[in-house]
Amino acid sequence: MLGLVSGLSLSRPVFVGHSMGGMTAAVAVQRSPGTARGLVLVDPTFISPERQQAVWESDVAEQHRQALRLPRSALVAEARARHPRRSAEIIALQVDARLHTHASAFGVLRPPDPDFREIVRALVDVEQISDAGHGLPFDQPERLTGAVRSFLHALP
Repeated sequence: MLGLVSGLSLSRPVFVGHSMGGMTAAVAVQRSPGTARGLVLVDPTFISPERQQAVWESDVAEQHRQALRLPRSALVAEARARHPRRSAEIIALQVDARLHTHASAFGVLRPPDPDFREIVRALVDVEQISDAGHGLPFDQPERLTGAVRSFLHALP
């Protein structure tokens, strides 16, 4: 992530990440203070040390490796059953992203990186969106977009 920012010569971008992407964005900000102008974390995986440990112990990397052994059609069918309100396009994009994600990417979930308490102390604005679960960007995109836009407009 930091290499991409450098390679594109971006000057203090706002990092936005959901789930493991939130963890990745937070790690990038922690490792390179001052690089980002802002940080938006959407249900990151480090909500608490206990939750982070539980995610790590659930062996999500192995679950991912097992999913990669399945045909794309089986992954699409499974995703449709789990998320019946999501569009076929979103389901297809998520399955394709999963198929292109290397298991080593899950290393970012290894606790305790980052120490979420330090990051949370630095947060200026926290907003909770009710009636939304972990799939917030897919299930309530308008509400999330509104919250992010409000945050961006408030940045100096």
